[in-house]
Amino acid sequence: MNEAILVEDLAVRYADFHRGHRSGHFAGNDVYQQTRDQCMAMLFEAVGNHHGVSTGQVRNALVYRLASVDLFVLGVFVAFYIVVVNAIVQWMFHSVPSDQPWLRSVATTFAACGGGAGGLVLFGLYFATFEMIRIGNTHMSYRGGRGPWNQHQSELLLGGIILFALVAAYRHARDRAESRESQAIEHRGLSPHRTCSSR
Repeated sequence: MNEAILVEDLAVRYADFHRGHRSGHFAGNDVYQQTRDQCMAMLFEAVGNHHGVSTGQVRNALVYRLASVDLFVLGVFVAFYIVVVNAIVQWMFHSVPSDQPWLRSVATTFAACGGGAGGLVLFGLYFATFEMIRIGNTHMSYRGGRGPWNQHQSELLLGGIILFALVAAYRHARDRAESRESQAIEHRGLSPHRTCSSR
């Protein structure tokens, strides 16, 4: 797989250098793609001959990915997203008392939709950066569309909204518990028994 990715990147770099927009020899996208594909076909054939496999098998290796790596990348972003969402919810709930759950629900609904959409955009940028580092080339070209998450945009958006709502529900439950505890302490401190005993 690593060799397939390497030779694919070499073909892209070759086409960029000889027929790219900044090469001084750009003659249109068709010529650029033809140059890239011809170079790639020769390199794939060389790799296939070296390993005793077909060119098609070398090309198919490009779409193979380690699920554990992709899940780790997603997990890191989810952890970051939760930290950011928690800060947003704390700031938002600071202005809305815990004894007004309906108002908090309305605020959370709008914020969750915005947070989910913003999280989706940030995740796209984050994953694109990871892919550039993994491949070693900032010119992703058509390779940017091979990411496993491009086919799951709706699920990612929904997941971001649900995660935002769960964090908000957790913060609201904590605020309610702290409010009840504070009221209980005040009640015990102002009880008639304690008031008379303190005299």
